[in-house]
Amino acid sequence: MLFIKKISLIIKKHLGLDRVIIATVSAQLLALVTGPITLYLIGTFFSKTEQGYYYTFASVLALQSFLELGLGQCITNVASHEFANLQIDRDGRIYGDLYSQHRLISLIRLSLKWYGVISVLFIILVGTGGYLFFTFQADYGIQWVIPWWSLCFVSGINIMTLPIFSLLEGCNQYLWIAYTRIIIKIGGIAFVWISIASGAGLYSASLSTVITLLLFVILFYWKWKGFLQQVFTDIITSSISWKKEILPFQWRIALGWVCGYFTFGLFNPVLFAFQGPVVAGQMGMTLVITSSIANVASTWGYVKVSTFGMLVSKKKWIDLDELWIKSTIQSLIIAIIGATFFLIAILYIKQYTFGERFLGYKEIAVLCLATIVNQIIFSQNLYLRAHRKEPFLKLFILNAILTGSAVYLTGRYFNVFAVCVVFCFFITLTMVLASGIFIRRKKEWHV
Repeated sequence: MLFIKKISLIIKKHLGLDRVIIATVSAQLLALVTGPITLYLIGTFFSKTEQGYYYTFASVLALQSFLELGLGQCITNVASHEFANLQIDRDGRIYGDLYSQHRLISLIRLSLKWYGVISVLFIILVGTGGYLFFTFQADYGIQWVIPWWSLCFVSGINIMTLPIFSLLEGCNQYLWIAYTRIIIKIGGIAFVWISIASGAGLYSASLSTVITLLLFVILFYWKWKGFLQQVFTDIITSSISWKKEILPFQWRIALGWVCGYFTFGLFNPVLFAFQGPVVAGQMGMTLVITSSIANVASTWGYVKVSTFGMLVSKKKWIDLDELWIKSTIQSLIIAIIGATFFLIAILYIKQYTFGERFLGYKEIAVLCLATIVNQIIFSQNLYLRAHRKEPFLKLFILNAILTGSAVYLTGRYFNVFAVCVVFCFFITLTMVLASGIFIRRKKEWHV
């Protein structure tokens, strides 16, 4: 027992497993643990064609990034600089430096207005765009119209939770966020299982989203009613200027997010259009696992975003570098472990269960490698964004053009393995170029 305790303490120390990390990772691991059950239910109750529609729905919904325009990341970064002078009481009220308090309240007011507009535009534009996309495909005999519009409507409403999460992340409230996400994920996952097993089909995603939205509203009001009262009643004397303080940073992040869609989000629509819903479904199911691995690994850096921002505002460069290096190494270790486990597990899955619902082994291996490489880019980007700058923008634009074009061409004229290879190649090239920019900018900014 003593030996096991020592081993656990060593692992905890080197992987930085504090309460925030454990809670946040638990929320991510929940998806990995319950994912196989969800995949099994989809493989059992959905046809291969219906599975393709299910995952392509999710890819088209990712067009949300075109409307959000990077504001979520801006909220987190700006809030972290203001929260360096603030605290939160038991009722969830913000107090401390009055100037920073008023600016933080003005930030959430501005964000709620912005996301209200985004919510409406999302339902109209993404709903219509997805409808036209699926309409122009071959008729596979799937009743998708009402499920699609239902999902767009509830997803549009759910967008209003995003600025709240972003602000609380900037206020270093990762522990509450993690616990909340665990609860709403449990509710959402349980309901999607019930929906799929009861024959709800493509309606399952929208029904699950309704449950998660209701749970969020209840949990947020219970914890943050004091802050909510401040947001709607406090008279503020100083505010954040969107044009002067947010827009110069936001438009760069916005372009980066749009580029991210063409880098990561084209797989399913392209494969659906040129190789059919079955192949698109295989890609979608595989990406569920690799994305989950990436999300878990990213946790070690992501929960430090607020701290990064506060250290930058105080110009504590040594502390910033030490924290970033440690979190980056930890996240890479987790990404490698996760990818290795997936490659081992898929051998069993393909031999004994519904392995035909995934891509082939070599395609999966290539996507796992890309996931690990992209973790380096993600970590470097978090560090630089803490300075409220976006030096990777031109690189992301170039990568989006090259990757998006390559995915389209290989998806149309070759096979899914070629799609995976070109994606991994351009991710690796981007990582090399990004590392050069990272080293140069770090030297310039920390003089």
